[in-house]
Amino acid sequence: MRLAADSFLILYFTTLIWIGLLDFMVKIVTRIIPDGTETQADLAKPRYLDKNVLTQPAAALRLVAQEVLHCSRMVQDMLTRVREAILPGDTHALQEVRDHGSALNSLHIEIDEYLAEMFSSGVLTKQQSTQTARLMYVLSDIDRMGDLSVEMADALFEKSDKNILTPRKL
Repeated sequence: MRLAADSFLILYFTTLIWIGLLDFMVKIVTRIIPDGTETQADLAKPRYLDKNVLTQPAAALRLVAQEVLHCSRMVQDMLTRVREAILPGDTHALQEVRDHGSALNSLHIEIDEYLAEMFSSGVLTKQQSTQTARLMYVLSDIDRMGDLSVEMADALFEKSDKNILTPRKL
């Protein structure tokens, strides 16, 4: 009976301590797990690239492929925003396209540097070198699409400033 009472008291006091530390724990968890909103700085940083994996080309190429896929999703989002901004003349969406464009350019530079480090390490096989070259080619195409999206956003932004882009005039 005494053991049960002691267990209850330990549980009770532990619960009181954790309730007192609840605000602190919430701050820790929200710092570890973000709320899902991405800032401009977050968009410009690579999500998947890891310098520690450079000596393992198969894993590094997989990470590069994931990063290139992330870039293509960014471009898809940019094109969607441009399309949605045409009729209502949403300048906020156009500014987001511009911001995504600069983040995409930063990512392109980061990925190119990562691939250059892979090449310079000298551990790539011929097949992996071919795959790397293909990824670089795809990445440059994605970057060009991003640049064109930004150019379209700039043109639409300019037309909205001159009041040329209104639903009645389309």
